[in-house]
Amino acid sequence: MLPQRADLVALAYAVATAAAVGMYGFTPLSVGIPALLLVALLADGIARPGSNLLYPTVTHGSRDGRCVALSFDDGPDPEVTPLVLDTLAQYGARATFFTIGRSLQAQPLLARRMAAEHHEIGNHSWTHSRWQNFLGAHRQQREIARGAAAIAALNGREAQPLYRPPMGLKSPPMAQAARRLQITVVAWSLHSRDTL
Repeated sequence: MLPQRADLVALAYAVATAAAVGMYGFTPLSVGIPALLLVALLADGIARPGSNLLYPTVTHGSRDGRCVALSFDDGPDPEVTPLVLDTLAQYGARATFFTIGRSLQAQPLLARRMAAEHHEIGNHSWTHSRWQNFLGAHRQQREIARGAAAIAALNGREAQPLYRPPMGLKSPPMAQAARRLQITVVAWSLHSRDTL
């Protein structure tokens, strides 16, 4: 089995620390500087949605043409989603809706409307917990799988839908779950900054 990206980062940290200690002896700087770099790398891999450090993440499609991919998170919402769908229909546009599994299941009419209007339905986990990044790999996998099952029940396809982690945050356990499920993780290249 190939090492995961997080394993490679840990290995690079160990090698850098060993090299620094070998060259300068065991000092606060020879241990602290590699540790600081490791923390900075992991913070970037976890907090920057488009980071590929922990798991390959798609942030855009081909840049050859003149088009944009629209995506919406956290629905379907009975008040907001119909307005978004109406606006998209008015302009003949399609989007990807990264849906929360339990919300998708609770709003079957909106879910069917999204599918009928040829919008892509992506997975945004089952519950969209703010604490999801702290879950272990098995619980992450269950969250992702339950969200995917809600989408499969709607569209009848067993293929893994695109996945966007809650708040765009990734963690080593999420990367492990994503690898097990062989999913495509999608972030964004431009954000509206309208989250609460």
